[in-house]
Amino acid sequence: MLKIQEFIGCFDNIDKAHIYLRANAGVDAVLHNVSDDDGYVHDLFLYKPTKNADMNNPLVREAHCLIMNDRAELLSKAWDYPLDVKTEKDFPGEFSFTRDTFVSDQMDGEIVVIYNLEGRWVIGTPNSADTWNDAVDKVSPSYTWDSDIKALLSGNTVNAWDVKLKELNPFMCLVFSYVSPHNTKVMPILKPSLTLLACINTETGKEFPTSMVTKLSDKLNMSMTDWHPISGSTAISVRLNRMRTLSPGVILCDNIGHRLMIHNPIYKAVKSALDAGERCRPVHVVKILQSCRDKLDAMTIGRSYPDFEPMLKLLQEVRLELLSELHNLWEMVEPLALAENVKEFAEVVQYHPLNHLLFMLKDKKIISFGDEVDKLKPIKLAALAREKHEKEYESAAALLKFVGGNKNGNKEESSEEKGPF
Repeated sequence: MLKIQEFIGCFDNIDKAHIYLRANAGVDAVLHNVSDDDGYVHDLFLYKPTKNADMNNPLVREAHCLIMNDRAELLSKAWDYPLDVKTEKDFPGEFSFTRDTFVSDQMDGEIVVIYNLEGRWVIGTPNSADTWNDAVDKVSPSYTWDSDIKALLSGNTVNAWDVKLKELNPFMCLVFSYVSPHNTKVMPILKPSLTLLACINTETGKEFPTSMVTKLSDKLNMSMTDWHPISGSTAISVRLNRMRTLSPGVILCDNIGHRLMIHNPIYKAVKSALDAGERCRPVHVVKILQSCRDKLDAMTIGRSYPDFEPMLKLLQEVRLELLSELHNLWEMVEPLALAENVKEFAEVVQYHPLNHLLFMLKDKKIISFGDEVDKLKPIKLAALAREKHEKEYESAAALLKFVGGNKNGNKEESSEEKGPF
């Protein structure tokens, strides 16, 4: 039994339980009317976290594609929302590394579930108990995920999509990752795909073992997510360094079902810039550049999003110029630093915009300029780029209003409203 079911069981009716669930746990219960195989319409509740819900709360993490009827009987559930951790140093104490601990790349799409309602197999998402009615694409309102998913399940024969499911246990909920050009947030995708992630026993709320999920993927002729054994924090660091540039991050799962999510900072930075739309600014691109592990990451982002490329190249050029200037200045003033001639040292370096770094090197507070230039405040680096290469800066900045496929970049907005950085 799920913790949410135990919580609801403490009340004499489900409506009162829902009021307390929202007030005390930050979980909404949204009513959906879904018909079964005989056409009878059922009142189902889709549970999902509110905007400010505490994702450390087990009740909140359970509310992932969680669908129950008005008797609080479980119909659908994905795995619990993973607990977000920044690095391997932040792992909770209960997470254990054994030979049954695995890691997988997080996919940049949407979780979908397929569950059985009185003989009818229904497709749901974190926001919909039935995609037939609700999962309409925001960009193309005439397009629904429903037809895509059914075609992928059946081998492009939409009307026969559930034939493969007829022999399955009706107390089985299938959890997939659905990725398509219509629902990815950052990673460019050319064609839709459906990947089996897990399978939930709706009688117990527990996951079926991986071995059974593997057999199920073979039976359905569907691809399954790749889980790789992971031995410890060192192996995780290696995995993160090998992660694809625009991957959302990695998910780790131990032998008792704890899931952790380590986000990819590059993905977060690019997503933030894309979400800004017409209000994307050079500082967004600075943050992207600062999240990159190397030049190859920056090249990959530039190829994937050509509107970012001129600004990325300009910012990289400015960082190299600043490093060269600092090194040249240091060669001039190093004898003064060694002689502790502070007054003359200050007079020579006073006009450089990063003279504080020269003082820090003199005082042995840093050992080189490279890392310090790489982590300049975004608004500072953007301002220096504008000051050094105003024409190129303005040209590159003008392209940013088109990022993410936005074609309405001619929206009237004064420079005072939009800001230079």
